Amino acid sequence: MFSLQAHSLQAQHDYLDRLDPQQRHAATTIDSDYLLILAGAGTGKTTVLVSRMLYLIFQKKINPTQLLAMTFTNQATQEMKSRFTLLGNIIPAIHTFHSFCTRVLRKHSLILDLSTDFIILDKKDSQSIIKKLIKEHNVDEKIYSASGTSDTIYRWQNHGLNPEDISSSSLTEDEEIPHMIYTHYTQYLHQQESCDFGGLILNAIKLLRDPHILKQYHKQFPYVMVDEYQDINIAQYLLLRLLCQKEDTEQRINLCCVGDEDQCIYEWRGSKVDHILNFQQDFKGSHIIKLEQNYRSTSHILNTANNLISKNHNRFPKTLFTKKPVLHNTPKVKIHVHQDSHSELSTIITEIQILNGAGISFQDIAILVRTAAQTDAFEEEFIKQGIPHTVIGGSFYDLQEIRDAIAYCRLVCQEKSNLAFERIINLPKRGIGKKTIEILQNHAKRHHISLFKATEEIIQTDELHPLKRKELHDFIHNIRRWNALINHMKSNHVAKIILEESGYIALWKNDKLSEKARERYENLKDLIGKTEQYQTLKEFIEHVSLREDQKSAINSPDRVKIMTLHAAKGLEFDSVFISGWEQGLFPHQRSLDEGDIEGERRLAYVGITRARNNCHLFYAIDRRNHHYHQQYQCAPSQFLLELYHPDHVEEIIHDDIEGNFSDHWNDSSEQDHSIEKMVARLKAGNRVKHTQFGEGTVLFVADNTIYVEFDDGESQYLLDSLIQKISD
Repeated sequence: MFSLQAHSLQAQHDYLDRLDPQQRHAATTIDSDYLLILAGAGTGKTTVLVSRMLYLIFQKKINPTQLLAMTFTNQATQEMKSRFTLLGNIIPAIHTFHSFCTRVLRKHSLILDLSTDFIILDKKDSQSIIKKLIKEHNVDEKIYSASGTSDTIYRWQNHGLNPEDISSSSLTEDEEIPHMIYTHYTQYLHQQESCDFGGLILNAIKLLRDPHILKQYHKQFPYVMVDEYQDINIAQYLLLRLLCQKEDTEQRINLCCVGDEDQCIYEWRGSKVDHILNFQQDFKGSHIIKLEQNYRSTSHILNTANNLISKNHNRFPKTLFTKKPVLHNTPKVKIHVHQDSHSELSTIITEIQILNGAGISFQDIAILVRTAAQTDAFEEEFIKQGIPHTVIGGSFYDLQEIRDAIAYCRLVCQEKSNLAFERIINLPKRGIGKKTIEILQNHAKRHHISLFKATEEIIQTDELHPLKRKELHDFIHNIRRWNALINHMKSNHVAKIILEESGYIALWKNDKLSEKARERYENLKDLIGKTEQYQTLKEFIEHVSLREDQKSAINSPDRVKIMTLHAAKGLEFDSVFISGWEQGLFPHQRSLDEGDIEGERRLAYVGITRARNNCHLFYAIDRRNHHYHQQYQCAPSQFLLELYHPDHVEEIIHDDIEGNFSDHWNDSSEQDHSIEKMVARLKAGNRVKHTQFGEGTVLFVADNTIYVEFDDGESQYLLDSLIQKISD
């Protein structure tokens, strides 16, 4: 039996005394072998998980070393460990999934013929090896990029699949080459005594399938706890099932998982909301306890979030509440309706300045957006206004594809830019390797000229192989040809020509394997649109250079946070501004295409529940669509209609727009009726015109959804009535 000093017992009672009835019930319920704690946003899940472990240690006399807690991030692990300082060095085993699997592998590595000090590779290292294997096996890199192949392998690993687990009959034609690379990749890692992140979990699963090894861990960790269970992927789920697998009727494994299906927003990274929804089916005899008392937000914010998320069908019924009183000055959630995005931006800046003047620090204010491309407008204006800010996850202009595209445009405008030349000379692949680049660099250095000029001179000689000379000749010719356009064409048209004719857009548009390829392609279209506001491409390039200098001049630790909604999970702020509540942007068109409206609704719920006191939502009637280089009338997000209630939401109409909030879209029944009428009139083959996307041909209609292939090659599922029939 484990014992601690008397003063520690007092600390344990203090922990329980601070809990509300729901929290206390969750922390002290240990008679159920399997417990799922549904912890809504801001309900104190970490406090409950830590209190549960302290309860087991102090009240039930369980040795801390018999407790295993698993989290998803190092930050969560460190936060949890910091709560156990009163125990000294004897604390529970608190790990991320990857660090726990590393511990298992190092202990039993010889069974897998691995060295105990095997090397752990990060994603960049893994991708470099995959790139090397693609080259060695003469695979066309233009079709099977290292990033795309890496994403496919990562997806298989997340699904708990080693190469030998994947049958050839289950592979699509596009997956055959990646599967071959995956096989050689795992063999290479084994030879090099290395392991990637996905392999850590897969190899740990292999080891734990050995009954003798599994029994050791059952004995060592009879109490298992998992944080953020809604984010678990299939491989992690398989690992957890093994750790909780009962060998006989005498053995008892106690599992407690904490999570919230309403905050499952990382399915694109492999998490599956079905795991938390199916908990009672997967773990027979399990018990569920709900935490619904929120300690973060006002009742107006919570009721608005509740109204929205209640429209999801795949969830457990629960309603967040707070005991904070509603005072006469407690602000409602505000929906701002603007004529356009410029007016919206002006309002956001004014509101931030008012808040800061009232004593709210900049660092307690956040701007949340659906896509990375939206961050740029805020960053631009904040630089102009001198408002200290930081873009969490990196600026739009720091994205790989944006830096590549700007390098192309820079070289066209400024051929002496050696950095731009080096970045794009072999992008897309032109067969220009390190040896060729060294020849060019040496020539440039000897003659004190740019790499571009050196290339022009070298291709006039026989120093390079004829094929390489031709590739370089074509490259130089194109740069010269595009340069001739910059003073005669609009900047966005020139940028589009450069990125399309260079093959760079096609590099991502045609990549069907990489999960990020479509996002990169969309970002490039956004970049082209952003160039339109400049007279020439040269002006745009000059602006990009100057903005970095202006940005560095704003130096303050107290900064407004700008980030995507995905990056905001787990954070909280006094005041939150969420921009872009238009159908097609939020919910995003890609999610509408894929039928994942509930995932988008969860993302909106996460965004709203980040706010403690002030929550502002913004809808612009006319939003500039960078993809189509025009202002267009936007349909308001269906989420605004779903969350709206006059008791908790205040409508603010700007720009002398006539009417009220509800005037800017139809009553839901009227909107549904108009869609039904349109669907009834359409059939496959009809020509239609859409306010946002232009003209196209109907491919099929079903369930009040119209699927259209537009003339620019894009296909969209349309759920709104901003469409008219042109012809049969």
